Amino acid sequence: HIRRLVKTLPTDEEINNAKKALKTLYIQDFETADSQTAAISGKLQTKYSWNYYNKMMEAIENVTAADIQRVAEKYLTRPSVISILTTDEAAKKSKDFLKAQGEIV
Repeated sequence: HIRRLVKTLPTDEEINNAKKALKTLYIQDFETADSQTAAISGKLQTKYSWNYYNKMMEAIENVTAADIQRVAEKYLTRPSVISILTTDEAAKKSKDFLKAQGEIV
């Protein structure tokens, strides 16, 4: 899927489904009066304003297929580095899996 995002724009359906899923996560943070108060007061104690969640919902709604492809090209096409801290025994048992992930140093 990642390679496809770099080469092909996501469909309107894919974008709309992703937007709905992300908005649902935000809305769930506001199910009770206590959670609403905690969320808003938490933002007041940071550099973000009380209006942070409204701005975030607007930003999600304004994401375009071109935005997604631009970000995919920027962040998903470069080699990544994964660090794993393990014991010698665990590394030996997982050697085939680790080799399949890339170069082992």
